[in-house]
Amino acid sequence: MMLELDRSRWTNHYDTGVPASVEIPRIPLTRFLHDAAAAHPTRAALWSARGSLSYQQLVGEVQRFSAVLAQQGVRAGDRVLVMLPNSLQQVVAFYGTLWRGAVAVLSSPDYPPGVLESHLVDSAPRLAVIPHPANETMVAAIRGGGPEHILFSSGREYTRTLRTFLRAAVGVVRPHRVRRRFLRWRALMRAAHDGFPLEPVDPDSPAVVIYTGGTTGAPMGVVLSHRALVANAVQLRAWDPRMRDGEERFLGALPLCHAYGLSCCLNLSVLLAGTVILTGRWDPDRVLELCTRFRPTLFPGIPSLYGALLARPNLRSYRLSSIRACISGAAPLPVEVQEGFEKVTRGRLVEGYGLTEAGPVTHANPFYGARQSGSIGVPLPSTEARVICPETGADLPDGKVGELVVRGPQLMDGYWNNPEASSRVLRDGWLHTGDMATQNRDGRFFLINRRREVLLIEGRDIFPRDIEEVLYEHPAVLEAAVAGWPPPAGGEAPFPVEELHAYVVPRPGQELHANEVIEFCRRRLPPYLVPARVRRLDALPRSRFGKLLRRELYSFEGYES
Repeated sequence: MMLELDRSRWTNHYDTGVPASVEIPRIPLTRFLHDAAAAHPTRAALWSARGSLSYQQLVGEVQRFSAVLAQQGVRAGDRVLVMLPNSLQQVVAFYGTLWRGAVAVLSSPDYPPGVLESHLVDSAPRLAVIPHPANETMVAAIRGGGPEHILFSSGREYTRTLRTFLRAAVGVVRPHRVRRRFLRWRALMRAAHDGFPLEPVDPDSPAVVIYTGGTTGAPMGVVLSHRALVANAVQLRAWDPRMRDGEERFLGALPLCHAYGLSCCLNLSVLLAGTVILTGRWDPDRVLELCTRFRPTLFPGIPSLYGALLARPNLRSYRLSSIRACISGAAPLPVEVQEGFEKVTRGRLVEGYGLTEAGPVTHANPFYGARQSGSIGVPLPSTEARVICPETGADLPDGKVGELVVRGPQLMDGYWNNPEASSRVLRDGWLHTGDMATQNRDGRFFLINRRREVLLIEGRDIFPRDIEEVLYEHPAVLEAAVAGWPPPAGGEAPFPVEELHAYVVPRPGQELHANEVIEFCRRRLPPYLVPARVRRLDALPRSRFGKLLRRELYSFEGYES
């Protein structure tokens, strides 16, 4: 049975000026870029270590890239694989693909060959943009097929004199490996022009395909339309009424090939005619230097990122007071990290929630109003959420744990080439997230755990996050994770296990001993939640996007402290 939703329970928590719903314009995502360049042509759109581009210059480079795609036979609806790190080239390739009316398949150079090959086979891109020199990952993936054309980016095509994109030589790859598909950009870009028209695009057509384990654990291509990406950017814009057009600076530490970085950093910044300060590989000291130099106002990130910055011994020597607001996602935000980062920056750090299938953001805490520790907040404007019984689909009363389902204009269209999987998670307009959550009487939502991470001990459902939150309270613990032992053999959650193991990363200069940590837990948890063993690690295993790789804990080489 579906209960009548009382949206006022959520909107009562909204900051002043945040509307209950937003109007989503029927435009392609590229319209944001077009309008920003018209209103703020000389404002910096992108800053990086290798150069910068104003909005006027960015549109010119995007048009050239789109013209090159047209010359290579890329048509509306074709897929273009963009496998680049955070860079000026990546942004140009992304928007240039959409400008042409094609679909951007976003991928990471860090993926292993087998994963990348599966992406290539599934999405069948006509053209790929990859780093130069060609790494073994890409070479191995394309040997048996792959795109018709491959464009190489050296990462040095933009200089501080703002030369035209890829007019410089990109170097030479071994022709015996990829001669059939290799394109020399020098000649192509010299022939291209920056007046290439914006291709008419149906807002309901696909804009990107992003591969994720998502709600099922098996990598599948999430299809997000122009409409969905426009909607999430507009929702995020409404969530902070203090944002000002043409004035915001975003720290781009999140990978832009992931939905979180794409929406919360790049697309939102372009909507605001803001500036994205691009970082390459994650380096805490480099991020702190960028904060001091470029003075970002907004900093979307993940808990491990904020925690790593707090752990730097020279943190207070950097200027961080420009940071006004941060939204944290991808993992639970420990209270200690939240409070510590706010103390250092004097800005606001709030926890949010989302998943690639939802564009990705569906929930957030208010930036400037009251919040509750441990809560993922409330649904964004024009977004609805329910907690249901996974078996029956019936709505559950406040305080009961069930599956979180969401609905809104930012949801995916489905999984690429997989209608069966799409129909399992998209039902009657609702996305079944696979996450276990609860809602309190005030309307705030609390994420308990991924449904497939729930454990079973002595007939009791065990949620690892309950123990992890206690471990984070320990003054010497920087990071913590909990897993069941022996490793679950598969099947449906909850997974029967015999005992719990905790994995902890100590703060720099701190000592951690297993017996002391276990005793710390005994004083705060019921006996069945106390870890039987504690292992100390140098770092928790995480994906490039910051998500905990819980299954890798079982084979991780730590040692008992």
